[in-house]
Amino acid sequence: MAMKELTFMVCFWAVCGHEFFSSTDQIAQLFEMKKDLLMSLSQCIDAKEKDVEMKSALQNLLLSYSESEDPENAVRDPVAAYKLLRRLRSELIVIIGHFHLKIPELEDLDGAASGLIRLQEIYKLYPHNITNETPLDADEAYHVGWVAYEESKFQHAFLWFLYSLNKLTKSSMTTEKELLYYLNSSAYLFGSLPQIYFDQQLPNLDPNSDEVKAQLNRLLQFLRTSNPEIFTLSTESSNYETLCKGETSQRQRALSCRYSTGGGNPRLMYAPVKEEVEWDKPQIIRYHDIISDREIEILKNISRPLLFRSETSEGVSKIRTSQCVFLEEDNPVVSRVSQRIADITGLSKESAEDLQIQNYGIGGRYEPHYDAWDDENERIATFLIYMSDVEKGGATVFPKVGVVLKPKKGSAVFWYNLHKNGNVDLFTEHAGCPVFRGSKWVANKWILEFGQEFRRPCSLSYWGRLSNSPVLFLLSPDQIAQLVEKKKDLLKGFGEYIDAEEKNIETMKSVYLYLLLLNSVPVDPEKILRDPVAAYKLLRQQRNEFINILKHIRPKIPKPEDLDGAASGLIRLQEIYKLYPKDITNEISLSADEAYHVGEVAYNENKFQHAFLWFWYSLNTLTEYSTITEEELLRSLISSAYYFGNLHLAIYFNKQLLNLDPTNDEVRAQLNRLIRSQRTSNPDIFILSTESSDYETLCRGEIDERTIKRQSALTCRYSTGGGNPRLMYAPVKEEVEWDDPQIIRYHDIISDREIEFLKNISRPQVNI
Repeated sequence: MAMKELTFMVCFWAVCGHEFFSSTDQIAQLFEMKKDLLMSLSQCIDAKEKDVEMKSALQNLLLSYSESEDPENAVRDPVAAYKLLRRLRSELIVIIGHFHLKIPELEDLDGAASGLIRLQEIYKLYPHNITNETPLDADEAYHVGWVAYEESKFQHAFLWFLYSLNKLTKSSMTTEKELLYYLNSSAYLFGSLPQIYFDQQLPNLDPNSDEVKAQLNRLLQFLRTSNPEIFTLSTESSNYETLCKGETSQRQRALSCRYSTGGGNPRLMYAPVKEEVEWDKPQIIRYHDIISDREIEILKNISRPLLFRSETSEGVSKIRTSQCVFLEEDNPVVSRVSQRIADITGLSKESAEDLQIQNYGIGGRYEPHYDAWDDENERIATFLIYMSDVEKGGATVFPKVGVVLKPKKGSAVFWYNLHKNGNVDLFTEHAGCPVFRGSKWVANKWILEFGQEFRRPCSLSYWGRLSNSPVLFLLSPDQIAQLVEKKKDLLKGFGEYIDAEEKNIETMKSVYLYLLLLNSVPVDPEKILRDPVAAYKLLRQQRNEFINILKHIRPKIPKPEDLDGAASGLIRLQEIYKLYPKDITNEISLSADEAYHVGEVAYNENKFQHAFLWFWYSLNTLTEYSTITEEELLRSLISSAYYFGNLHLAIYFNKQLLNLDPTNDEVRAQLNRLIRSQRTSNPDIFILSTESSDYETLCRGEIDERTIKRQSALTCRYSTGGGNPRLMYAPVKEEVEWDDPQIIRYHDIISDREIEFLKNISRPQVNI
């Protein structure tokens, strides 16, 4: 019960308002909130000592955990990866009850199933083919079929529902009735009416169903002789699909292999790269062994926590299922790889996009597309590095010319997207085939047009071409593997966490006793908040005490912006009421650090006179316990005096600063500059201006004699609101405060009880 109360109380304050300085009542409520937190903290300690649920959950998870499980190997098989993802989601839902952790969403499972279906379409696979190594149970197969059905791929949906029907057991959550319904529906929508066989099975399950009988009669009436064969997949394929299956065209001519220095680049003279011409028009070149295994692992490791869903020009799309991140060159490995690309291609890396790292998901692909689209400063060339081998699938293909480039770890392929005249080379349309077995990692660098004018000169010919000179599934497989590792770490950390919690309870007790001791003296926050300086000090105190409590509980606490706002309020009071720091701190004094903070806020608001006076106040209250130093205060005094226009005082305090460190040449040079700028007229920084607007004058209560006489001539009376029946026996006290415009004050129209009621119902909803 104590834990529930604590949770409710923290949630309540999390929505109660994000700012405190703009409402003194919110500051008062902080005090009450702290009192409630102390009480709940005590209850929380007792509850945690009795909590055995966490230990029980740990034991259950340890029983299901296998140390020999190899996630890297599991995700090479898309069906195994799909099963692993489903299991991880179930197990992590248990763990998330005690740890805040991102887990696979239902959309991830749908995306994984969609990837399996796309693999079937490309590689012409039946369910029994794709599950050859890793079978699915009835519920898993039903889910894949349901996703295919939702995507209007009714033939694949039918085949998966049939597979599920054959796998059905007593422990399956999917029922035979559901499967027969979807088999019938998917067959009908595919156009295969002879599959009324499945509709005839439904009456056997429920002979009394009139709806099923009527549906069967309708299907019999529509029965026709021509029906597409639902059990046989079509063999028709696009060029893209044909190439992905490995059915390649022959090369246009005998191509070559050689060592290249990138046109005589000094960095490659003693370590030339292995260059292989993969195709001649468009020219596609593969470079072998251009990145080491160690560099690949470093790039993977710095990319993993940053990966996000890859997008196309239309945003997130099913035509591109991978995750990516762009890495800047502040990492030495990224910088080295980018420089290597520039050396090999002879193109400037200064005019290029950041290095993009990608990891493809189950059936991960990027369907046919161009890297360039005739935009200004277009992608002139693409340099694609393969960071992993792929057992099956995952090739880069060029459908218009019949090129298939298989991933080879450590190699890279390069091609120009633009002709020399700047037009897009239409033969460079390319695609990333779905990954069937393995995990595909790539890095690519898109090099832009601008800055390449002298490295690849333009051609005026419309047909000008490049010269012969070398120049989701929403979680990726690697992230599934990372989830397994994360679960392993969590299980290990779970036991350590329980031990740490037991020690933490003792710490919480000591914090609780310490805070009780601090708050043993009775405090009336409502009374304190009548004084703005006291309110400012209370806000600072509350913030410091809340930071202690926050080590165990996480409500909203005053932010630095709240302290700045409170200090800004003090400065505005000084401006309107013409108050010096000694006046406004007459009842409640500020420490040197507190006064410095107020001065700093005034300085940032360009109110240099008030800033100077607060820095001066701080200097005079400086002690050995202050965190602010004399040097910082002297620098602030110099700066605020200078900007106010009083060079005489700026010079004086600069000399004081030089006395602290006579060897400081910077301070001495600043002093000389101030002396050269010295003038005879210096406004007095210690005297506040007496000029005021009408608003400020009236706020101070300065009213002239004519106003006083005019007000004294006005009337007071009891009023019934023009004869209102509700006021006949309880008239209100009415006082005319002004005649033109007429301003009337009504006395005693709301009781103290009503006021408190309105405050209480307003507090949880107060906002800026």
